[in-house]
Amino acid sequence: LEAATAPEKVRERLREGYEQLLAPEGWALKGKLQGDPLAFSDLVLERLRFLNLVPNMRLVQNHFVSADGSSALITVDTTVPMTDSAASRELMDRVDAAVKKTVPAGFSATVLSGHRYTLANADAVKRDLYLVLTLSVVAIFAIYLVFLRSMSALFVFLVPSTVLAIASGAMALWAPRVFAVTLGFGGVLLGMVDEYATMIYFACRKGGKDPALITAEVSRPVLSGALATLLSFGVMLLSVLPGQRQLAVYSMTGIVAALLFSL
Repeated sequence: LEAATAPEKVRERLREGYEQLLAPEGWALKGKLQGDPLAFSDLVLERLRFLNLVPNMRLVQNHFVSADGSSALITVDTTVPMTDSAASRELMDRVDAAVKKTVPAGFSATVLSGHRYTLANADAVKRDLYLVLTLSVVAIFAIYLVFLRSMSALFVFLVPSTVLAIASGAMALWAPRVFAVTLGFGGVLLGMVDEYATMIYFACRKGGKDPALITAEVSRPVLSGALATLLSFGVMLLSVLPGQRQLAVYSMTGIVAALLFSL
């Protein structure tokens, strides 16, 4: 306190506080600077750094051990990133095998890691992926049967369903690893690309002209709609995130395939 209240230290601290008030963060720090202009609270906070925040814990040979010696916390470093689900699965399998092999009878070990949460999220996404795609396919097929009321609805339905398979296959060939979110977008892609075949189908069903002429007439609005959607997804190709770029390629491949099939 004697050092903090020295005249030169006071001038220095007040000058720092004044500069902070002039900066953008001054709005948030105004109350703190008014209540503690000489930053005496920093002296207390500095001492708190040395408190033992884990109760009943002691350090033994660089390991955290409970006061009664019955529990220990062992930390392990790894080069496997937590965002890599495949490598995380391999890592956790190795850790679990090591625990099973080395932990003696009468002892138990609990492994905590961000990689476990990565695996749990990946498994949840996969389950949701099957659910979303299945419900999307069934729902779209049911809509076709109800509103088209014709066996030709099956052929209209084949356009988006075939496009989904083509887009997924193209991604498998192009990308070394396909993100589950990309495939999960297939449900949205189904609802987008079915419009082209549906529009051409209803136009041709009215009759009155050669189907080739009818298709030529509706090709302009179909092409315009597809081009606008392609440009929207094309912007995502500029993203720095690989998942967004992959989603753009997946969607654009499906849109082009749907357009060709429909026409």
